[in-house]
Amino acid sequence: MNDVLCKVIYFDQHLVFKKSLYEKVSHDELSVVFRTNENVLCHPYIYFRPINVTDVIKEYEFTELIFECYEGHAHVVSQSVEENDDEVHIVTRYFMPHDDELGSLRGNKFIYQTDDYTFEYQIESSLVPLDRICTPLNPLGLSIEGTLKCWVVEEPLDTYLSLYR
Repeated sequence: MNDVLCKVIYFDQHLVFKKSLYEKVSHDELSVVFRTNENVLCHPYIYFRPINVTDVIKEYEFTELIFECYEGHAHVVSQSVEENDDEVHIVTRYFMPHDDELGSLRGNKFIYQTDDYTFEYQIESSLVPLDRICTPLNPLGLSIEGTLKCWVVEEPLDTYLSLYR
């Protein structure tokens, strides 16, 4: 079973939430929920922001591609929450299966090459409402302070399967 290798994209995200802007409502091992000053419940996530949208290839096509090829979802592997008087620090590791050879990762830029077009995305941190968990959308459009690192690795099948816990 360890002879089979599966490609995975990992995303390590470190975010800083100012308590003057966000109230931590709840958290458990794999999720944390905040309330904005506008009373919106949300949580950290990642966003594949289209870079090269055109009049012909619109944002809709970018969104559909991520849904079709990558299910539009990144899974949480681990998450830690630390607080001080003024801030909440969230460190999260996400993963996505990466078994499509047409997609490639260059730093925080994701590129998907089709016969007709090269789709380019900037991978960014985002905050999303609790019911809108998908990577091609950023419905709140809120900017957040922090860092995001992305990389591809080949994992043995048993490790890969354990990521889906």
